Amino acid sequence: MGVEVNTVRKSANRVTRLAVTAASALALISSAALPAGAQRSTKTAAPEPAYSKPGPYAVGVTTLSLPDRKIEVYYPAKTGSTKGKKRATYLQTDAIPADILAGLPAVPPGTDLSVTIPAYRNVPVAASKFPIVLFSHGAGGWRGVYGYPLSGLASWGFVVASVDFTEYGLISQFLGTGGAADPNRRAKISATAVAAIDLVVAENTAKGSRFKGHLLPGKVGAVGHSAGGGTMFSLLDNKRISSIVGWAAVGPQAPVTSHTPTMLITGAEDIAITPASAAASYAALNAPKRFVEIGKLGHNAFSDACLAIRSGTDLIGIAKGLGIGIPDRLLELGRNGCGADSLATKKGWQIIQQFTVAELRKDLGINKAPIGLTPASAKSFPGVTITYKQQLK
Repeated sequence: MGVEVNTVRKSANRVTRLAVTAASALALISSAALPAGAQRSTKTAAPEPAYSKPGPYAVGVTTLSLPDRKIEVYYPAKTGSTKGKKRATYLQTDAIPADILAGLPAVPPGTDLSVTIPAYRNVPVAASKFPIVLFSHGAGGWRGVYGYPLSGLASWGFVVASVDFTEYGLISQFLGTGGAADPNRRAKISATAVAAIDLVVAENTAKGSRFKGHLLPGKVGAVGHSAGGGTMFSLLDNKRISSIVGWAAVGPQAPVTSHTPTMLITGAEDIAITPASAAASYAALNAPKRFVEIGKLGHNAFSDACLAIRSGTDLIGIAKGLGIGIPDRLLELGRNGCGADSLATKKGWQIIQQFTVAELRKDLGINKAPIGLTPASAKSFPGVTITYKQQLK
């Protein structure tokens, strides 16, 4: 379904702000010898990837609310509950405030800004109890723009709570608060993450909640992309969190004393979180830790954005087509990982899902022994160069 935005004459700086915001949203930017006990990939026969395909559950999606923001929750759906229902959709413009949206140039007629994800809105939860995974988008992102990869995680038996971190998300780009100099900013963001966990955990006992009796409050993991990875690493000392996975993540911003299990999944062609930056972040973490670098993968390949970019219906492309000036660096960042020479979007998601699910299942006690977490796992995807290393003690 196409979407048109009414044209209203506004100042030129607002139009330019759309371009910068669209680029930021798509970029999701933020800004080696091995130690003893570490292991690199070897030529051992590669195991079949256990978690690269959709898991045993269909996926539901619903929205929860904190007083000042929303949380999109992806969860295992009850068997048969999705039959005959349409998949959930969102618009790429959903996170843009209505008053600003009304003042922007009209989208060309017939342009479809909708994204359909492999999840079904507000269906019942599957008849079991599931671990909780907290998720944060990157800078310029928002809670809904990871619908595909987060649905993939949920299909393997996780309740994934994707929080709107307005401090560095899409709305902050419009308000100009993304880089606000607040000495307490990091602590406030961490407090928001904890509040989101509290909200989801409370759903397990809340009267009338679809999640009542379906959660495992003692099993909590965290995943974050780019700046969102930095948010999750700020929770390393939080005893409630048993696993942290960073996707092209900003690394820890303070000395690390915790031994919470971690994994970094990075792209060899990432121009925001470069391989050198990712290696430094890995070095800063304590064991047990794992590192995965995926060939031909760029910074934006972790979100839904590449699908729209490859189809020519992305906001950044539309803004450019309307003649709105976009800084070259933002244009480059926004499309990093989505080009013709990049790894195919869905293939990248399969690899990201494989290692993320394997790590979460091990750390949260679903798998008693690691599955898909050995140096040989780097060879599980023929045609894709993957570097895997780990330090377990």
